[in-house]
Amino acid sequence: MSVRCVATEIGGNKYYPLYNNKAMFRLQAMPEDTLNAINENTEASFKLAFDVFLMLCEEGEAARKHYGYEAGTLPKWEDAEYDFGAGDISEMKSAIYAAITIGCGREIPEDADVDLTLLEAQKKTGSK
Repeated sequence: MSVRCVATEIGGNKYYPLYNNKAMFRLQAMPEDTLNAINENTEASFKLAFDVFLMLCEEGEAARKHYGYEAGTLPKWEDAEYDFGAGDISEMKSAIYAAITIGCGREIPEDADVDLTLLEAQKKTGSK
């Protein structure tokens, strides 16, 4: 699989949140400052964090289906509302940020030729 999901277990279920291009656009369509708002310790921020987590898990499941993996489960609000403990909420929020961090990453194969002189010149001039 060329995409990298974050495998996380919450409330006894395994989920695969994925931050890809579609997730990026879906997140941008959410209220401004969503990622900062989920860090608050309120019921509203918990619901918002769940919505973000669900969206990332939907993208993960779509990618898994595309690549022929067995279907996983999607989180349900009823389960989160009644079964998630404080540790599960922290794990969910950590998985959100991990998926975004990994999704924004860029892999350079170890055997790729890297022109160190060009990289240094680009740093100095600020060009790409």
